[in-house]
Amino acid sequence: MLFSSRGQILSTTTAFSLAAVAAFGISLTGVIQTVYERIWRLHAGGGTRCGGERWQWAA
Repeated sequence: MLFSSRGQILSTTTAFSLAAVAAFGISLTGVIQTVYERIWRLHAGGGTRCGGERWQWAA
C-alpha cells in the first residue's frame, strides 16, 4: 500500500505536526516573497499597495 488510510492518518496527526507544517508554510512563503522582490528589484515589504504592512493579514 502506497498511502495510509484516512483513519490512520487522522489518528497519528498531532498538534506538533500541524504546528510544524504551519511554520514551514509561513517560512516558505517568506522565502518566495524575498526571491520575488529580488527578481523584480522591489523594496522589501513594499510597493504602493502594501504600504509596508508585510504581515498585517496574519494579525
